[in-house]
Amino acid sequence: VTGEVTVTGLARNPLPAKPSMMLPDNDPQKNIFYWKDRDAMASSAGLPAGAALVPIFIDANATANPGGLPVGGVTVIDLPNSHLQYAITWYGLAAALAGVLISWLRRPAKDQ
Repeated sequence: VTGEVTVTGLARNPLPAKPSMMLPDNDPQKNIFYWKDRDAMASSAGLPAGAALVPIFIDANATANPGGLPVGGVTVIDLPNSHLQYAITWYGLAAALAGVLISWLRRPAKDQ
């Protein structure tokens, strides 16, 4: 690709280290990366050591890219919205506590 290029996607911070022991190690010599190691990717792309790199990754969106790469649309954003569940839980606990308090206040007084 030559000329001006527009990059559209999701900006993400680079990972400080391998995110999980379960992931295989990257193989920069074969240009196979299982996790985003910015320095190893730069070296694999032929950039000199210590080259100034942008401190983010951009995950491509689902729009087709020239040449087919990078494959976009693989980043899954799933922000759980559990507000109703939390509200029901806490109001239920508050109602149970109120029931216990009412039961305790209505108990017969002990003779001393």
